[in-house]
Amino acid sequence: MSKYERKSFDFTKSLLQSVNYREASGSLFMLPAQVNLRNGPKQAGMTMDVKPGNFVSIGASLQYPLSRGRTHILSSDPAAAPVIDTRYLSHPLGIEMYA
Repeated sequence: MSKYERKSFDFTKSLLQSVNYREASGSLFMLPAQVNLRNGPKQAGMTMDVKPGNFVSIGASLQYPLSRGRTHILSSDPAAAPVIDTRYLSHPLGIEMYA
């Protein structure tokens, strides 16, 4: 764990353990539409192959995520896609906060 990650981890853990802590560590959100995640995480695929009818999609997010992703550019070609590793919930405290 890097020095920055350790400071972030210690700070977030101290907030969660504080008796006076009244702020949410996560949130739920609603979208008044159908979201199809089977087509992948890209926005264009989320609205394809949807079922007819009325829907509400519900999602969850962390307010203080500790997991850190990585992005790498492997080519000087501007049309080449970068390598993106999101590393969602790779930090153990993130899973603890979600629970």
